[in-house]
Amino acid sequence: MKIPKKLRWVSTGETLGEGGQGQVYLVTNKHESSGKKYAMKRLKNVDSEKARSRFSREVEAIKEIEHRAIVRIIDHSHTDDDFQFYVMEYFEGTRTLSQIIFAQANPYHGDVHLCLELFEEIVSALWACEHSSIPLVHRDISPNNILVLTDGSIRLIDFGICQIENGKTVTLTGESFGTRKYAAPECESGSNSTISIRSDIYSAAKVLWSAITSRDAFAREEPVFRNLSMKKMFPANPETWPLALIFEKTIRKKPEDRFSGTDEALDLVQELSAFFQRGHSSIEDIIHRCPACGWKNHREISESERRLRPNHLRYTDHFICNLCGLEYNRNLTSVQEQDERREHFG
Repeated sequence: MKIPKKLRWVSTGETLGEGGQGQVYLVTNKHESSGKKYAMKRLKNVDSEKARSRFSREVEAIKEIEHRAIVRIIDHSHTDDDFQFYVMEYFEGTRTLSQIIFAQANPYHGDVHLCLELFEEIVSALWACEHSSIPLVHRDISPNNILVLTDGSIRLIDFGICQIENGKTVTLTGESFGTRKYAAPECESGSNSTISIRSDIYSAAKVLWSAITSRDAFAREEPVFRNLSMKKMFPANPETWPLALIFEKTIRKKPEDRFSGTDEALDLVQELSAFFQRGHSSIEDIIHRCPACGWKNHREISESERRLRPNHLRYTDHFICNLCGLEYNRNLTSVQEQDERREHFG
């Protein structure tokens, strides 16, 4: 790659990646003696007005958002320049999430804690996009567009097809629209549904699903609620099952059936994190443990004893803890029905 001499950047000769519209090279700053490396993305098709317009859009989008999980731009070209580029921070040893989760030793596999942290970081970055002074939708959240640093933190990259708040997009002829298996239905060509932050959250949940299962995402919503539920994929790991609460509010065909935005999604993630820190209980534990002391030994109140209780207690399951003596009620039928219902989601 030939970089104009007037710029402060010098190519190391190493190519980091190449796509349909751009190339990414490793560069250094000629004014820095440290030899620190950066990544330069260059637009290949500078003669296309649409390509230039979208490239400028990508630069403006990333520049506008300051978040630890979104790659930071160091320098960039101007709209009328012949050489269209931007330079971003570069981290040694970085791999894409795709390279990690589809490898033989996937550290995220079955690890609900690590996967929740990943999902929270992605959604937190999307929160910054949603609440930016110029709100935008990334539209291509996938394992290939998430970099994982050596410390485990992530960077969201490739805002090339992002949508700015006015809803207008710059689409290039013959290109795919996002990563199909991870894209929300409304992002497909020909859809009349509105693209919003809910579309990105949908994709983030599919990334979560791929991370914990080590599988490429399914093309549509239904399998995750039927044949590919957490309960069926991890029958011996009930800790993964509560992720159903995320999937049933994200990977849904209709946007109105999903989280309203990133705030609601993050609230649930925090609730689940707190739940796991307290210690996960299986349905059997929920049914049989005392809610006060946690002792798994109680007796059910007899029919004759129930007659002495108020009317509203006569038709529930009433127990006395054999350790602390607490009397409590549980609707076991309701608990079991809820568990069966979640079979279809998680």
